[in-house]
Amino acid sequence: MAWSRSSLRPWKAVSLFSIALGGAFSGACSVDTEGLFGDATGGVGGTGQGGATNDTSSMTTASMTTDVTTTGSMSTVTSTAAGAMCGNDALDPGEECDGAALGGATCADLGFTNPAGTKCTASCTLDYGDCLNVCGNGQIEPNEDCDDGNTSELLDGCSKTCKALGTSCAAAVPVALSLGTTKIAGTTALADDTFQSQNAMGCMDTTGGDLVLAISPTEAGFVTAWLPRASTSFDSVLYVRNTCDDAASQALCNDNYLQGGSNNDDGGELVSVYVPAGHTIYLFVDGYAGESGTFELSLDLSKGDNCADPVPLTVEGSSDIVLLGSTAGFANDASTTTTPCFGAGAGPDVVYQVTTASSDTYNFATSASFNSVTYARSSCGDSATQLVCDSPGLSNDSDVDVDATTNVPTYVWVDGTSGASGTYRLTISH
Repeated sequence: MAWSRSSLRPWKAVSLFSIALGGAFSGACSVDTEGLFGDATGGVGGTGQGGATNDTSSMTTASMTTDVTTTGSMSTVTSTAAGAMCGNDALDPGEECDGAALGGATCADLGFTNPAGTKCTASCTLDYGDCLNVCGNGQIEPNEDCDDGNTSELLDGCSKTCKALGTSCAAAVPVALSLGTTKIAGTTALADDTFQSQNAMGCMDTTGGDLVLAISPTEAGFVTAWLPRASTSFDSVLYVRNTCDDAASQALCNDNYLQGGSNNDDGGELVSVYVPAGHTIYLFVDGYAGESGTFELSLDLSKGDNCADPVPLTVEGSSDIVLLGSTAGFANDASTTTTPCFGAGAGPDVVYQVTTASSDTYNFATSASFNSVTYARSSCGDSATQLVCDSPGLSNDSDVDVDATTNVPTYVWVDGTSGASGTYRLTISH
């Protein structure tokens, strides 16, 4: 942005038209035309009044210089206020600057820390257009929304160019998520408590500093967000909205905790939702009861339709984890092969790769809009490794219990009978 201030230069132009009258009237109608106009060679008075020769003279007073130019019988007078002479490299009255004479003006006058960049225009007005902010010095200057003292890629509410990032819906962090896993390091320690989750799904009192990300998958798939306990320094909360500024559009929320009254409930939150192509969801990293700190967020986009790209889930802590998905439009890649669900699962299916942080019995409960089948395998593509299966037949809901071993993946399939498909809600508990 160019900063300039204009000044008024008091120039005055006066035109004088004078006719020298000579001679005298004779009677009522007699006019001495020779005395009035002179002759062609100068007439009366030679080169004086009425003559053809031009004359330029100057008259000077204490406050004004007047130039008079006379041609024939017409004179033009131009007056200039004393001292206003733009272009003489001297700061005269009525000028903001003149050439290198800036009158002490610097970029610091506008709040920049670097004084350099001020210049003078051809009309002797100041131009601040070359003034530049210094991002990362901890001082908010013109052209900056914020300055946290660094220019790192860390997600902390202020970008490396000193623009607000993640602190509001208008400044949501844009993430074009492609297939695979993306990791984003950040801190909520500098963020305000701008957003609140709904008191649902075990979430409440999200009064810590928060940041919001606008996640747009590059293709349809399952978006999974996870805050690993090992890289989260505070009691964090994750929640998802379909509309950023509408709390009622909250789709998922997870606030992890540890059983046994442990004081270390930091991290472990996990949310996963199927997102159609061209759709954007809003993910909030928040804190319980005013807490804030550092984190490393893991974002994953998976197709989930077969063993080539299962949806990765890491289950830490004790809270229930809710996942939202759909089998509509998917292929029939697997089916049950052993009792009690032998032959079931002929519909489109989705597969999750589940890794648990502790050995325990985990329940996987599917509540669906269609007649669902849920089963688990120890090897994704090997039907002979089926562990458990549930196909209730007369109900859309199904669930299985799996005895999981620490850090050993289990593959959980959400399927449908007789080609049935649709949306579902999968809850993991233990």
